[in-house]
Amino acid sequence: MRTRPQLIPWILTFAITGAAVVLRFVQLLLFTDSSTGRVTAAGAPLSYGLYALLLCAGVCCTVCALHQSHTAVAVAANGGSRRLTVVSYLVSVAFFFDFIYRCFLCYDLADGAVYLQWNDLVSEGLTALFALLSCSYYFVVGRSYGGGRYDFRAFRFFHFVPALWGLCRLLTILAKMVSVLVDTQTVCEVLFLVALLLFLLSFATAVVTSRHAGRAVVFFGLLVFVCGCVLALPGLSVLFTGHRGLLNGSLYFGPADLLLGVFALAFVQDLRRRSAAD
Repeated sequence: MRTRPQLIPWILTFAITGAAVVLRFVQLLLFTDSSTGRVTAAGAPLSYGLYALLLCAGVCCTVCALHQSHTAVAVAANGGSRRLTVVSYLVSVAFFFDFIYRCFLCYDLADGAVYLQWNDLVSEGLTALFALLSCSYYFVVGRSYGGGRYDFRAFRFFHFVPALWGLCRLLTILAKMVSVLVDTQTVCEVLFLVALLLFLLSFATAVVTSRHAGRAVVFFGLLVFVCGCVLALPGLSVLFTGHRGLLNGSLYFGPADLLLGVFALAFVQDLRRRSAAD
């Protein structure tokens, strides 16, 4: 059972995440040039404040991971968690729409282009392919957690498909950073993708080896939740207000990022619950 001192870093993590989301939303809405999608000079201090909040959240995630040992096996057997079942299905749906979204991007890149940019087309095509495979993967994960006859732990190397989706996105961004000025949104997306890759690799390794979870899985899972909220929630809020141009015209699809963060948090909470029961 968690004591009050153990709850403090968790409460601080959620509070800092909420503050960072609000700060990023204000920056997008009030201090972003709608013609270029970049933060104005007046909004630059908010970027440093956002980075400071993310750093504080990272410290809190570290404390959460170190505060308690996690002795349970990283991935439970079938019928592990209703919450993980629901979130896995939602992630599967989000990946399917991400696949559709990137297919349209590939069509836009190829249709009517005077000079076909093969690098962009190939990277988006691969990302779309891995999004479709990830859709299938998380559907089976949901069936497995829901107590069905499927067991996603038998997939072996298929566990790394979502990580390949994140890697393709990250490489696309890094390639564009050579010729394009880096803005706050790009930094947040890179931080999210790095944390996501580390979490997915830790998750896949734990599934393949059937070993007990380490603190790294907890740390990266919480970090994915923090970065996913900061990246997706302000952007989705801006989309609902009708200011699509404020998102810098990036290849942005927030629901998948947000739901992956929710999945990571649900996984960490399920792991802590099972560890406390040991």
